[in-house]
Amino acid sequence: MLLIAIICFAFLGLCVLAGEVWAVCSMARKFWNGYLPKFWLAVELLAVPAGIALGCVLGTYMIQISSVLRTHGFPFFAGCDQLREGRWEDFVGLITFPAIIGNFIVGTLFPQLIFAAVIRAGSKPAKPVVLVER
Repeated sequence: MLLIAIICFAFLGLCVLAGEVWAVCSMARKFWNGYLPKFWLAVELLAVPAGIALGCVLGTYMIQISSVLRTHGFPFFAGCDQLREGRWEDFVGLITFPAIIGNFIVGTLFPQLIFAAVIRAGSKPAKPVVLVER
């Protein structure tokens, strides 16, 4: 059951990461082309420190699974600790460092995803282009 949860959270993390990359590229294009007023640039600059703080939290997040097992990292699993004979023993591997970095990146870019969704929801739909045959 734990393995299924780890795989589902990793898939969720990859989907969120893909959406965040899209959001950053989309917002950068809109700012560079002048589609957004300067007010939104100020909001964007406030979202950056919030994202870094969230990235730090997700990079070091710990979940207590049971009284003898806890995991590190969300949404990417970075390692686990097991209570044996009154001491916590950690189990980490080659995936630990990339998972921590991935968790930090997901957390850092998450406000950008929300920002892009708010901008997209509040923007007017583009007028359809009608091709006229002559």
